[in-house]
Amino acid sequence: MARGKVVCARTPYGVCREHFGELKCWDPPESSIHELGAEIPRPTCLTASTAIACGYDCENNRTEVKCAATPRGRCEKDDFRLECFDPPSLLQCAHAQPPDPEEVRKPKSQRREEKPEETEKAAR
Repeated sequence: MARGKVVCARTPYGVCREHFGELKCWDPPESSIHELGAEIPRPTCLTASTAIACGYDCENNRTEVKCAATPRGRCEKDDFRLECFDPPSLLQCAHAQPPDPEEVRKPKSQRREEKPEETEKAAR
């Protein structure tokens, strides 16, 4: 929320940030959420001058910001050019349902491990 405006991420895995009065929310692609499950890293936002961008592996120069759309994506700064690349998504899901947002927000060391019997119960 900033200057009387409110914006929200569409998923619990998204991030929101305000910069020079501009509100920006960003969510990881659904394919990344399904591919990585509870292991999906938290995206970040980066600024440059008045520009703002959110995603993964963000890079900036004096006036521009670019971020990869997926956790495996990479951005590079070459002189004054910013380039990002996102590899194609894997087709296998690591889980049957989207990961619990409360577990994703915890540090990895504090996340509970799902036991095989819990998975079987959830499938019934």
